[in-house]
Amino acid sequence: MNRRSFQYRTRAAFSLIELMVATAIVGFATLGFLTYMRFAGVSVMNVTNQSTHNQQAGAASSLIVQRTRVSNGFTVQNGGATLVLNFDDDPTADSDSDGNLYNDTNHQETFTFADGDSNAATLGDNTLTYQPAAGATPRTMARRISSISGGAYFTATSSKSVTINFAISGGETSAQGQRVEIITSAFRLN
Repeated sequence: MNRRSFQYRTRAAFSLIELMVATAIVGFATLGFLTYMRFAGVSVMNVTNQSTHNQQAGAASSLIVQRTRVSNGFTVQNGGATLVLNFDDDPTADSDSDGNLYNDTNHQETFTFADGDSNAATLGDNTLTYQPAAGATPRTMARRISSISGGAYFTATSSKSVTINFAISGGETSAQGQRVEIITSAFRLN
């Protein structure tokens, strides 16, 4: 007999067990990758939302502080939900005839925190608006506004200073909701 005819021939394929183990390993790796991508996406979304809320809150509070600084007077109305700033548009005329050219109230600008449904817990309809003149259309500066600890948004601390307190929130009940709180003061220079 020929010695070559009795040699064991090797197979060129995998066994069923080897295929099942390889498939399980690839499945676990794919599941791990998809889980990582999901949580990375949520994380990026949260960072983006937080950045947006920071920008809105910063821009709104900055405008309120800047306009308060150059006003010649203000009043806080509606239980602290509205700040009305007074401005003198013509420094060469004394329109209120009090002998001072700088303290007339030729026009007013208004910042208002509004709650559309009178329920502070639902943030979707809560807005901060800015009305640059009495007849102008109010411009929405920020949405999803809430007060901090149920306090007033605006509080007059003297005839020259006002405290501003508000928060912008990303979600009512979501554990991933973002929140920015603004607590600052604005001082009139006039």
